[in-house]
Amino acid sequence: MNRSDPPALDAPEAAAAGTTSSLPRGRVLLLFLVMLVTAAGNTAMQSVMPSIGTALQVQDFWISLAYTWSALLWMICAPMWARRSDKRGRKAMMGIGLLGFISSFSQAGSLARMSIDRVLATAPRPRG
Repeated sequence: MNRSDPPALDAPEAAAAGTTSSLPRGRVLLLFLVMLVTAAGNTAMQSVMPSIGTALQVQDFWISLAYTWSALLWMICAPMWARRSDKRGRKAMMGIGLLGFISSFSQAGSLARMSIDRVLATAPRPRG
């Protein structure tokens, strides 16, 4: 656990001791905003990805497979990340997750943009 994390009590122990563990309002707001932006980014990507796939001439099967694989990895890897979070602290793991999210979306966006530019550059131009 991180030094800044308070000692954790199990729910029954906390109830018996008459204490509850709560985050300060500022941290709750920050966590809420990070999760909101992440969810909005995922939703936006899911809504435009079919159009991007069409522009890149990628079959729908591969787009669907990418989202299926992502969801499967989330499910399989969740216990591992939970254990690491318990060891290293939630703040550290949220930072790593946020950096990974930013990095993966930046790379995907850059690759999609380069592919679209390449596709558009090689597309026949209308005469007129």
